[in-house]
Amino acid sequence: MRKILFSVIILANLISNQITAQVHPDIKFEKVIDEQGIIENSDVLCILQDHLGYIWFGTNTEYLIKYDGNTFKYYEFILNDTNSFKTGAEILFEDSENNLWIGGNGLSQYNRNADNFSIYYPEPDSINLPSNYYNLITSIKEDNNGNLWLSTYEGYLYRFSIKNRHFKLIDKETKDNKHIISMEWTYRKDFYFNQIYCASDNKIWLTPASGLWAYDQENDTFQSFYYSKQKDSTKYFSHIIEDEDSNIWASSFKSGMLKLNPNKNMVRFYKKSPGNPDSLQNDFYLSHKANNNAIWFSSFGHLSKYLPNKDGFETYKLDTALAPIIICEENNGDFWLNLGEDFDRNTSLGYFSQSRKEFQTFFHSKDNPNSYPATFLYDFVKDYSGCFWFATDDGLYTYNPIRNKFRPTLGPKHFKNQFNNVTCFQEYDANLLFGTDNGLFQYNFTNKQIKHWNTENGLKSNVINDIKRRENGEIWVATEKGLFVINKKGKVINPNFKGDTHNILNKNRIFNIFIKSDTVIWIGSAYQGHVKLTTSIYKPYEWNYQSYSEIGKAGTYMGGKIDKDEKNRIWAISPYGGLKLYNPSLNKFEIYADKNINFNGGKNFVVQDNKIWISNTHNGLSLFNIDSLKIIKVFKKSNGGLPNNKIYDIALDKNGDLWLNTNIGLCRFNTKNFTYRLFDENDGIDALSKGKLYINKNEKVYYGGGNCIYRFHPDSIVKDTIKPKLSFTKLAINGKTILPTQENSPLEVIIEKTDRITLQHNQNFIRLTYAALHYNNPNQINYSFKLVGIDDKYQEVGNQNYASYNGLPAGDYTFMLKAQNSDNVWSDEIKLAITILPPWWKSNIAYGAYALFMLVLVFGYIKLRERALKKEKEVLERKVDERTNEITEKNEELRQQNEEITSQRDEIEAQRNLAIEQKQFIENQNTSIKASINYAQRIQTAMLPPEGHINELLNENFIFYKPKDIVSGDFYWVKQINHNIVIVAADCTGHGVPGAFMSMLGISFLNEIVQKREITQANQVLNELRKQIKHSLRQHGGKDTSMDGIDMAICVLDLKTNKMQYAGAYNPLILVKYKNDKPELIEIKADRRPVGFYQGRDKSFTNHVVDLEIGDTFYIFSDGYADQMGGQKGKKFMSANFKNLLLEIHEQPLYEQKEILDKTMQEWMKGEEQMDDMLVIGVRI
Repeated sequence: MRKILFSVIILANLISNQITAQVHPDIKFEKVIDEQGIIENSDVLCILQDHLGYIWFGTNTEYLIKYDGNTFKYYEFILNDTNSFKTGAEILFEDSENNLWIGGNGLSQYNRNADNFSIYYPEPDSINLPSNYYNLITSIKEDNNGNLWLSTYEGYLYRFSIKNRHFKLIDKETKDNKHIISMEWTYRKDFYFNQIYCASDNKIWLTPASGLWAYDQENDTFQSFYYSKQKDSTKYFSHIIEDEDSNIWASSFKSGMLKLNPNKNMVRFYKKSPGNPDSLQNDFYLSHKANNNAIWFSSFGHLSKYLPNKDGFETYKLDTALAPIIICEENNGDFWLNLGEDFDRNTSLGYFSQSRKEFQTFFHSKDNPNSYPATFLYDFVKDYSGCFWFATDDGLYTYNPIRNKFRPTLGPKHFKNQFNNVTCFQEYDANLLFGTDNGLFQYNFTNKQIKHWNTENGLKSNVINDIKRRENGEIWVATEKGLFVINKKGKVINPNFKGDTHNILNKNRIFNIFIKSDTVIWIGSAYQGHVKLTTSIYKPYEWNYQSYSEIGKAGTYMGGKIDKDEKNRIWAISPYGGLKLYNPSLNKFEIYADKNINFNGGKNFVVQDNKIWISNTHNGLSLFNIDSLKIIKVFKKSNGGLPNNKIYDIALDKNGDLWLNTNIGLCRFNTKNFTYRLFDENDGIDALSKGKLYINKNEKVYYGGGNCIYRFHPDSIVKDTIKPKLSFTKLAINGKTILPTQENSPLEVIIEKTDRITLQHNQNFIRLTYAALHYNNPNQINYSFKLVGIDDKYQEVGNQNYASYNGLPAGDYTFMLKAQNSDNVWSDEIKLAITILPPWWKSNIAYGAYALFMLVLVFGYIKLRERALKKEKEVLERKVDERTNEITEKNEELRQQNEEITSQRDEIEAQRNLAIEQKQFIENQNTSIKASINYAQRIQTAMLPPEGHINELLNENFIFYKPKDIVSGDFYWVKQINHNIVIVAADCTGHGVPGAFMSMLGISFLNEIVQKREITQANQVLNELRKQIKHSLRQHGGKDTSMDGIDMAICVLDLKTNKMQYAGAYNPLILVKYKNDKPELIEIKADRRPVGFYQGRDKSFTNHVVDLEIGDTFYIFSDGYADQMGGQKGKKFMSANFKNLLLEIHEQPLYEQKEILDKTMQEWMKGEEQMDDMLVIGVRI
């Protein structure tokens, strides 16, 4: 019925003209998806934001829904339940006393205290009303007396007294007994015909099908204006408004605008007058009263403003033939317009700018899921936070002007999906150069021309890592397969690098280009590290080549970004070696790696004054102080400094803000107060992009997002300046929700309006739920709270919308809550005073009674004690006499016993002296043995590789080595042979002295096999070592053959290929790698045989080859850690727990991993004796 009426209203509307002006940026309409899918799959008929800030939605289903930004609460119609609302919520209305009314099949009032509904029905009175229609309410208004005025679906008008809860049917009969005050064709939301309007003089104006009427409540009389007994379309009126002079304006269907004032006997029609520019341009208009009290009228393709000084109109022609309805007015006076449907049933939305006199239309597009929905608009609301809500027959839609801050500048429509990732930028004049995964592009913003270089026209790789343009017009291009130059004519050439004998720069990966001057260019490369290219102004095309990579030295063979500081000093970074400063006097780099900072994945940095900000693809953001040459602060997700640890690129703008491209969005980091703002897909950013950042000379930021390029100025980003409107939404005590209407409830009113509660002692398990009631990016609202009396400081809980406190003792508390929106604007703080009463036995009266009772007890005790003491004194006197006689007799017996004891003492002293002599002899023997063992320990320690030597070979490592006794049966061994590094973790048979002998034997044989014979194949080392041990221990298989041997894991790292060999005898290899940005633990099993005698045929040990990547971490170890007894049940630590522990700590710096292993084992043992030697080796690639 509503859609049919809508079609009648627009009559002969034509399809809208093409948009000629863009006054509002492209907006993104999003369909609201709720938890239960009720809104998504319903006609949403009405929307209202109540005075508390909640948004209510009425649907054509059996549900009414309340939303607080976090959760949807569903109120369901239940048949025969008097506390539920009536189904079919057509109208939502909040009266002057903040009561919420729902008009549907009857009138329902929401009871906030009880969180339920009361239902009221209009009575048929004296006329016979249709039974199925008189309850369907379609419009609600309030007059000055606090009465509600209701119209129903079949056109009946009621007055409802809020005070008495009573309906009265308002009607008037003509002489021929026809009901003329029939609100037939009533349409909800007053968009079209048949309106109820409550005027300032408390008269009720009506626009039924019979003309225009005014009802005087005091006299219960009607006054008719243009009454028609027949349905005459020329007498149809709609849209009544009242201006500031108390004039009533009514829109007619075909007769223009009616202006009247009954108190002044003034009536006037304004009609279309051809040739008069100050007249209306149509005879059908809809009226609107603006915020500044100006009167506006809308008609087919026009908006007109009434000019009181001319008693005429200023008309604006819109680029549409539809009849716009003003549904929202912005603070600047601009209008949002509902343009309705054309003959093809296409809907559209309009925006009119008064200041610019421009108009824009938003259409539905099948190719754009975020275009204006092709649905019928029932209702529209702009909430307190500036979000727009659209109630349609296809569910609920929203538009958030604060979101979608970013829009692609260049994208698929310009480049036809020719690339998927932007890797670098360079801007000059009106041209933008940018590298991609499909070559190098140049886009001219003036003439829109595109140039493209790839493998088809000179480049050897389509993957571009960096570009720099020299002042002479040359473009230097760093690719995955070499360094190239594009001359001013656009031709790709290979530069001549004198000294690059192996032509490395034209073959290998080039990461970074830094042009220091016309004659000096620095290059960051793979395998050759950082390279300096120099030339002469006399031979500009011949470049001298010098590499600063040191063969075999970790951290020098991979070259990351190069830049200079304010003192013109050259800084560079290596992903595995840390930050480096170029020393021109020594012609070398000095490395400033910090053992506490993991530089793995660090390829980029920016210089700011005397600071360097270092980004990392694994470990967040580090702040390096140039003066102290130290890392002074690290920002990670774990310490709240960043939203994520993975940073792909970094740039610094003129405001001193860092722009970080993370794997969850674009982050703006304030270097002054160390706060950040994350922009993600809600802001229009491709959050999953690994694209690069670039800031041009005009301080505009370029960001490569997938197959799009974003360009924006940091100062132009729209900020959400509206404070969140905080509110408590629910109180639960001991797990039960509390409402004011419950028996013995601590709430007198709803929790939203409560500032103090008093609870009993057993009501001390409290859960407070709260909401910001702020609908701009509600998932990015961050809350902080504290309970004064319990918490010393605010707890920052992110988006968590509740606080729980369990077992609170009696006392007075204050719960304090605040929140900040996505742009760090803080709300006003709200408070809730909480008093928990003590139990009656801890009250002041109880304590007074306890004191009095104790006084009575003490007094009674004293009196009883006095009486007992007198009796005891008499008894004691008698006993004293008896005991005196007994003591005299006993004294003689004791004298005789003393003589016997003296004789026994002399004999015991002689035996003691002999024991002392024997003890001294044993201690001397033990000291001698211990000194020998300590000397053996020094020998064993001297044979182990020193820590400094290991750190030179392995940049990031740890060795957890904990012998059971003074000397150990476990040992480790590390050697570099050419470009191979050999790492061994071994566990010899036994521990203590026997194990130590075996370890020294193993170390000696390893020195001979690996160092002297240069055998570096992992399994061959174990095979050769087995031969040597069996020969030395004469293990030939006889019955007297010893079973001594070594369990061992050996790894061989190839520095050239980044591959690793592994072979194991009982001891496995644990490798932690990243797959799809998630860590995965891989265990490579060892052969189940020792290095020594084995009951079986000697087979060659298995040689495993593993491809390593940056950030991989591997571990080799003995069985001592996993077999250690401890814990609450005195059981083994177990291998599974050990592997879980390694996976849990693998991202930590390795020196911290060693500390965690030690601390974990100490807590596990808890006084238990160490069972075996322990050895764990960890290495990060």
